[in-house]
Amino acid sequence: TEALAAVVDWFSLNFARVHRALGGRQRRVVVSAAEPEQVYRAFWAEAARLREPSRYLDAANDETGGTSSPMSSLLVLKTASDDDLPGGDFKKMLSSLTLGLAMMQLTTEMRISAFHPVDTYQMLVDETGGRSWSKTLPHPMMHLVVSKKSG
Repeated sequence: TEALAAVVDWFSLNFARVHRALGGRQRRVVVSAAEPEQVYRAFWAEAARLREPSRYLDAANDETGGTSSPMSSLLVLKTASDDDLPGGDFKKMLSSLTLGLAMMQLTTEMRISAFHPVDTYQMLVDETGGRSWSKTLPHPMMHLVVSKKSG
């Protein structure tokens, strides 16, 4: 989708080293941010896939193409506008997911980083020298990464 392509472009520009290291082993999922239940469901489904990839070997449903075990999941929270998921609500959602990882004792196995468009302003200069601030990330995103592989 367009939302996924835009966020992957942003991620590859701002986290080029991580993108190069994980790109081929990164699952990518787009979910509507307007429906928080879907966000939680998608997050925990991706956590399960990262924790036990052998249980999810259906290559037809695997965005990594089934060539290797995924090392991360990039969740794009598709929004029509910032009003769909304000920055404060996003941070509360992120806090509850982070707390869930800790309560399930998964923080040694995976970690999460997340960004909201309101946190990604950049100064742009036009051809006349005029300056303006612009958000660089079009949709909120969460990146769940395997910290270590067991066994």
